[in-house]
Amino acid sequence: MPAGVYKHKPSQGFKIGNKLGSTLMGVFHPSWKGEKAKYQAKHIWIRNMLGNAKKCHDCGTTEGRIEWSNIDHKYRRVTEDYIQRCKSCHNIYDINVLGKYAKEISCHICNTIFVRKNHNAKYCSFKCYVKNRYLVTKVRKRLGLIVHRIK
Repeated sequence: MPAGVYKHKPSQGFKIGNKLGSTLMGVFHPSWKGEKAKYQAKHIWIRNMLGNAKKCHDCGTTEGRIEWSNIDHKYRRVTEDYIQRCKSCHNIYDINVLGKYAKEISCHICNTIFVRKNHNAKYCSFKCYVKNRYLVTKVRKRLGLIVHRIK
């Protein structure tokens, strides 16, 4: 390279981890929100503190997706409040133990009462879901909301 192209001396290089940057982490950082941080930020924090989850606490598996599960669902910045669980055990814990989504509701199509498995379940079966899609499409066509493109 010709002389004068570098804005720094090649012998000095760049310092990535300077003293100023290392002291501005965690509580010392001006953007630190503490307990007011969002859900995702707290999950990133726990992964930085404890590393990636490796073994499920409930079933002992090490294969598949292993994630950190919050025990009391208050999402505080306490490392003892998190436990390693596989995706399957995490879902079972959230649904059965906490009753997060387990709620009896009636199907929008056939009015049978069922226990929903997730927060947005509206139908007792796939058959009722398909029937609803057919009815919605039929009504939209009648109202002229669905317009087919002419080739």
